[in-house]
This record gives sequence, C-alpha cells and structure tokens, in this order.
Amino acid sequence: MSLRSSGTCCAVRGCTNNQTKLNLWLQQQCVEHVPRTKRDCSCDKRCSFHRLPTDEECKKMWLKNLNLKRPTKTLYVCSFHFVDKKPTEENPHPTLWLGYEKPPEKRRRVLKRIDSSATRTSGMISDLGRTQHCIACPPSCDAQTQWTDPEIEDHTYSKGLTITFRASTTPSPELSCPVADSVLKSDADSLLNTGIPLIAFHTLVTCPQPFAPTSSTMPVVDQILMTLMKLRLNFVMADLARQFKASQGQVSKTVGICIDIMSEHTKDLIIWLPRETIKAMLPEAFKERFSNTTCVIDCSETVLQKAKNLDSRSESYSHYYANNTVKYLVAISPSGIIMFISDAYGGKCSDRYITQNSKLVLEMR
Repeated sequence: MSLRSSGTCCAVRGCTNNQTKLNLWLQQQCVEHVPRTKRDCSCDKRCSFHRLPTDEECKKMWLKNLNLKRPTKTLYVCSFHFVDKKPTEENPHPTLWLGYEKPPEKRRRVLKRIDSSATRTSGMISDLGRTQHCIACPPSCDAQTQWTDPEIEDHTYSKGLTITFRASTTPSPELSCPVADSVLKSDADSLLNTGIPLIAFHTLVTCPQPFAPTSSTMPVVDQILMTLMKLRLNFVMADLARQFKASQGQVSKTVGICIDIMSEHTKDLIIWLPRETIKAMLPEAFKERFSNTTCVIDCSETVLQKAKNLDSRSESYSHYYANNTVKYLVAISPSGIIMFISDAYGGKCSDRYITQNSKLVLEMR
C-alpha cells in the first residue's frame, strides 16, 4: 500500500517521513496508556516537522547543510535530523543523517592572467625571488604527516645541492596537554560528556590503554574521551575534530578503532549474576509480586546511516522506525545491572528471531 503525502514531508535526501505517516502513527493505540491513542497520551511523539526559518543567515546554513540544488518554497525538516530533536539556540541547524557522507568540496578559483610584457617580466622576477627563498630557507612540514612539500622540491635544480629537512620532535604546548584535562573537571562534566563518573572514566582508560594505537598528536585518554562523547552525545565528526584539534579523517578512524578495542577488552565486565546475588539485590517492588524474576529483556534499536549497498539497506530497514537501524537484545537484572548484550542484527529481524538465535538461553542456564 502506498501512502500519499499531505504536502508536509521532510526535505532531507532519502528521508521518507511525512505528515501522512505521522497521522497514521498518532491514530494507533498507546501500549502504556490504554485505551488512549498516541495523539491523546503524554508520550513523546514520533517526530515533528520544522519549517525553513525566515532569517537569512540561518536560512543559508539550512540550505548549505541540506545540500539542495533546487529547494522548494515551503521546506520542512523532521526532528530526526536535529541534535536536540528541534531547532535550539545551541543547535539551530539540521546536522544528523543528511543523506550524504560529506559536504561538497569547494572548487578551486581559476586565476586570470593578463597577457602583457610588463606583467610577464614582473612575474618572472617574482618567481625567481620565490625560488631563491625556497632554496635558502628550510621548508616547513605538515603537522599531521611530517611530509615535505613536493612543490618546494621542484625548485632544487642543482643536483649537488643537498637540503636536509628535520621535523621537530618537541610536541607543541597544545598537544602536550590532553583535552580531557580541560573537559572533565568534575563528576558532573564526566556524566554529561561520557555518561559515567570521573573515577569510572579513569578506570576505563587504564583497561584498553595498552592496546590502543599510539599517536603522537592525540593521547590515549583523548581517544577514549572522543569515542565516549560520540556514543553518548552523537557529535558530528566535524565538531569532534574542532574540539580535539584533529582532522575529520583522523577522528573517524580513531573512533572506529577505539570502539573495537573497548568492546574486546571490556566485555568481561558484563557478567551473568548468580541467582543468590539477584535475590539478595531484589528491589521492594519485585519482592511482593515478582520474587522469581531473574532478568528483564528487551530489544533496542539504534538508527544507522543509510547504506549504499541495497542488500544491506534492505536488511537494516525497520518499519517501526521507518529508518535503517541496528537491533540487539539487552538483559538487565531487577536491580538495573546489565547482564547480557547480544550480537547486532539488522532492523528487519524480529524480536523473537533475535531472542531464539542469541545466547541468552545458554546464559540463563
């Protein structure tokens, strides 16, 4: 069955949210507030639509982030693409899941030269002075790669002339001080940025520290902090690169490596508690009616960026969220301690399939 949009639809490339789907969702019955519908209950709405602002500067930033060549007169963006689920003073522009991997690169400006003898003569003198300056002065190296500039090497016409380039091994004052020292000053800062107390963060850093990749430009504590901030607050790569004074490519690579290392060396912290421990820590609400409860299970979903591969896109599509998601089974004790996390499945898989194929039954035995 195809749904016809009422005109209010999200303008982000690849997003299928519209007012018709939202109206059908609002007509459904709320599970927690039976017999109310989702329109009448106090639960969070599935999404909301926000119109293109009238302010010229804010309007230009919206169109730049959406990367639309021919925007419509009445343009709407749903709440899925905002950090705070709506435009706020801190995050007024849409930045999440915009349908492309990176913004378009700026084209290089073409230089127009005036064909005259005087201009050619001055240009030759300028080039000659630039050549002498490049040979006499030691060139600077890239801070990230420590490679020499090939354009400067092109000016070394003499084979007998040898120029030695030495990269400074002394770290700059900005790199010698970790960013974590200025960001995490108290437990409140640690809970806001990472979701764990400050002492737990320093304990977590010591676990994967021997296995983390050594980097001369970023300490291990900053790599772990960057990864936790991405998982906790879902900052865009450009924002993390600005905060940690690194390139977007380095941030993306570091986050991907640290997630694998943390998953490998911290999975032993998730253990299945014995029945005696579960009963000893049983809350008062469970003792009266649910005294035999061992765990509470639920399948959680996390929204993914739409894959380019059509098969992967089909396997990860969730009809409930109307988006590409990854799904996993989580089991917690009645006291709130996480005891089991299954492998990740595509959003197309049902909760029953994940429960039957995960190792939860073996853990309960």
